[in-house]
Amino acid sequence: MYTTLTADDFRGHLHLPSNYVVDGLLLCGTWDIESETHKVPLLQKALASHFQTTITISRLPDRILAHGYEFHVDTKCYWFIPVMGTAIMSQYAHIACTLGAKKVVLMGVAGGLAKGMKSGDFIIPSATRGNESAALYQRDAVDSLFYPDKDL
Repeated sequence: MYTTLTADDFRGHLHLPSNYVVDGLLLCGTWDIESETHKVPLLQKALASHFQTTITISRLPDRILAHGYEFHVDTKCYWFIPVMGTAIMSQYAHIACTLGAKKVVLMGVAGGLAKGMKSGDFIIPSATRGNESAALYQRDAVDSLFYPDKDL
């Protein structure tokens, strides 16, 4: 199914304008779905401070994209998706990439698992280990290590 649906198919199905493009995607893995009510204003404040402009964040327009938000910086459209679970994240990522997103940032809740760390600490891994699920699609990683895009 995913390989046969085009950007125009998604735009039509999701009631998006014919020229709708997603420029980037910020996925936020969370065990507390209700926490989005305080994450959205924090994201809005951080973006407004960084870009020194007013940033408006609103729900994505279609109920199928119910967990998602969109925000605009200049002429660019970005999605912010605070959800729990790799399956739903991969669906949002697939749709966003089909609609044009070239950069995807995944944040999660890994803090609190290591001594000296707490939930919310900023972690940039030098590599992650995967041996199941979607990780297997990167066939050239014979050691099961996956590395971040340093240019991002």
